[in-house]
Amino acid sequence: MANDPLDQPLAVYREDLSPRPSLSGPKVKILHTSDWHLGRAINRFHRRFAEQEKFLNWLIEVIKAEDIEILLVAGDIFDSQNPPLQAQELYYAFLVNCRDTNLKQVVITAGNHDSAGFLTAPSGLLRALNIHVVGDPASDPSSDLLTLKDSNGQPILLVAAVPYLKDRYLRTSKEGETVSERDFNFAQGLARHYATLAELAQKRQAALGGAIPAVAMGHLFARGGEVTEGDGVRDLYVGTMALFDPQTFPQVFDYIALGHLHRPQKAKLETIRYSGSPLKMSFQENANKSVTMVTLGDNRLEISLKPVPIFQELLRLKGDRNQILKELFALKQAGSNAYLEIVHTGSELIGARRLEFEEAIKGTNLALTAVIEASPAAPTYNKLFEARDLAEMTHLEVFEKLLDQRKIPEEARIELKETYEEILQALAGEDLPPAVSEG
Repeated sequence: MANDPLDQPLAVYREDLSPRPSLSGPKVKILHTSDWHLGRAINRFHRRFAEQEKFLNWLIEVIKAEDIEILLVAGDIFDSQNPPLQAQELYYAFLVNCRDTNLKQVVITAGNHDSAGFLTAPSGLLRALNIHVVGDPASDPSSDLLTLKDSNGQPILLVAAVPYLKDRYLRTSKEGETVSERDFNFAQGLARHYATLAELAQKRQAALGGAIPAVAMGHLFARGGEVTEGDGVRDLYVGTMALFDPQTFPQVFDYIALGHLHRPQKAKLETIRYSGSPLKMSFQENANKSVTMVTLGDNRLEISLKPVPIFQELLRLKGDRNQILKELFALKQAGSNAYLEIVHTGSELIGARRLEFEEAIKGTNLALTAVIEASPAAPTYNKLFEARDLAEMTHLEVFEKLLDQRKIPEEARIELKETYEEILQALAGEDLPPAVSEG
């Protein structure tokens, strides 16, 4: 890894903030990450446990090498409400490995994919290991404002640990309310929630002498956020969340650590950032992946990105039969272990040629995850074979099929789908079959 060209952090932002009292104390080094989506599959059937394990092992080495003191994980730890056993094993093995680093504290918040109850079930035990897990917001907001301490018991950082906030936590439904009114009220409720935590943070800073940084976490879609085709962010949440202006975040927070968008990016301001998902979410996605390192204190604020190595490539091959076979041969000769998605554009339907492609990569580490027919005859072909087995569909996809059949208008779908998702979350602990979902 030492010779990997991606190993060097990229300087993003440095600023002298000597007039800011919260940054006048000693330095604290933070690593911000999110959207691990442990248990996610490629094209529904190819689980990514091996590369997810490599990422988590790499992350431990980064924490050691960079002498990170605080780890913030801003939601979507798992890809489903009821994650497979192997995904759970990866998660808990990582938390155990954190003990062998210089980490003083770990803060984990739930995302829209996570079951809040599942994440927080072992929270009492994890607190003994200086690992704080927040699933749903506390009835007393001060409980979600964490005072993190070093090994000597000295406060070093305040963290407003805000998980994914469901609609019911932020507003009261009103009869006759339009979709735009609902979205506006949701954004207002979100702003009030952070304002309350900011006020509490200021009071706690004053009680601690002022010289302690404050950070907020969140799992949301802020206005201006960038998504790319196939990066897995659900359209369901775009309409609801995109009304929230990131400049609404109170200035008391020295840094805002966000999750939910999978492309690493700032949200208007340098100090409001999405770390992005560490692994590419689909074959269409082309964003470079990274985790975010933040240093606060000594009158300075520094942000740098640590690029995440590609542990397993996702390659989309597009062309006719001969072009595809030629590319498969080249990958085989190179010893590639990529996941493959083939888009056949030849003049004739591919028919049984999937078997030919599979035979071409037999004995290699390449994995063929899907063959998509894009020939001129494809529309007729796809119409003939558009039916899918229920086992291949997510819970949300089945529900959307029902909405299609009932011809439910788009303006009503958002709230119906959100309510349905909340029902799924409530049932997550009742042996709900695992579903691989988008975003």
